[in-house]
Amino acid sequence: MRHAKDSSHPIRHATYAGSWYPDEPEQLQILIGKALAQACEPPQTPAHLAVLPHAGLFFSAQGIAPFFCNLPSQAERLLVLAPSHTTYLKPDRLVGGDFSSYETPLGKLEGFSLPSIANGFAQEVESEHAVEMVMPFLSYVNKQRKRPLSFSSALISQITDGKALDHLCSALMADLGEESLLDGRTVVVASSDFTHYGRRFSYAPYSHLALDEQRSRVKEDDRTLSLLFAEGKTEEALAFFAGRKPTVCGFAPSLIVSALALRLHYTGRLASYYTSYDIAPSGDDAFVAYSTILWS
Repeated sequence: MRHAKDSSHPIRHATYAGSWYPDEPEQLQILIGKALAQACEPPQTPAHLAVLPHAGLFFSAQGIAPFFCNLPSQAERLLVLAPSHTTYLKPDRLVGGDFSSYETPLGKLEGFSLPSIANGFAQEVESEHAVEMVMPFLSYVNKQRKRPLSFSSALISQITDGKALDHLCSALMADLGEESLLDGRTVVVASSDFTHYGRRFSYAPYSHLALDEQRSRVKEDDRTLSLLFAEGKTEEALAFFAGRKPTVCGFAPSLIVSALALRLHYTGRLASYYTSYDIAPSGDDAFVAYSTILWS
């Protein structure tokens, strides 16, 4: 695993178009439109904060769609917080790149920057799929809005304790503006898949059970953690993570969004939960879980 180093990129390219999702605009619009149509009936309450999955859109689209069904009409900016799957990052620090725009097959997103996010990590953001999966959705809905949302991103892979979490949340709230977060002009997304289960992921604590029971136990674990996030119980979430050591890749971003929601007095709910097995069943024990948490 390489260590982060400074780099500079004015435009964040659509790195995963054509592999993790279609690069042909018409095919991509059909995929997103279908996911939104399924998720938006009946109409949903607008969400200001969310935890969304980031697998390839074949798997994650149905988990991302509930957030984009009813973005607040007054929304102007979207910030996505993601882990890094490729680079070691020092704990308790948000890093990113000062991008002027973010490319998608459906058009560019205007970028914005925040003082509390350390720049010089454009290469790391460029290579991070957890940043990219929400971008086509935002481009899609932007075309239907009178005022398109601008976009920004930051990476964080580890938070050591509650004190560090408080510091990160305070810095973000100062940057974004409490009023802007409360009235929906700024929305924040944590990008996270949940349990990566099976011998392929070196995580199979229930291997002594039948496969269907293994999946049931994982669902219980993911539901427990999701509800801790939804209820703003960040200390309990930290303890759960330390004790179980689950393979939830976006734990740190999710923890930040959960803490922000608690400060803003938002109510969270588990809006969706499913696994890769539900979409593409297989005969082995490997699967990835996807949890969608929304705060209104």
